[in-house]
Amino acid sequence: MRLIILLSRAVRTVTKGGGSRNAALVGPPSTGVTALEIDGRYSIYNPISRRVLTLNQTASDVWRLCDGEADEESIAGFVAAAYGQPVDGIRDAVLATIDLFEGEGLLTSPRATSVPE
Repeated sequence: MRLIILLSRAVRTVTKGGGSRNAALVGPPSTGVTALEIDGRYSIYNPISRRVLTLNQTASDVWRLCDGEADEESIAGFVAAAYGQPVDGIRDAVLATIDLFEGEGLLTSPRATSVPE
């Protein structure tokens, strides 16, 4: 078992498809969140809610990438490449998984929203 502790949060601006968007780096995990990995799958404990979230293999792969070093598009790209899938076919599932992590209070910072031009 290892304790994952909040260190910092970074935000950067990216340009995509002619529009500007603030892309927050996803994570790192919230202070006090404990993650236990068994056979490549995680069980994550949030001491504030006292809930445990048990992840399947794919969600565990997404969890590993929510370390504050990658934005949502990068995470979707990494997962798509790992599973040999097109990014467009896996993006929604990856974003839903990140939303679940945020909703459970497992990540330190919510992703940024679109910025009007």
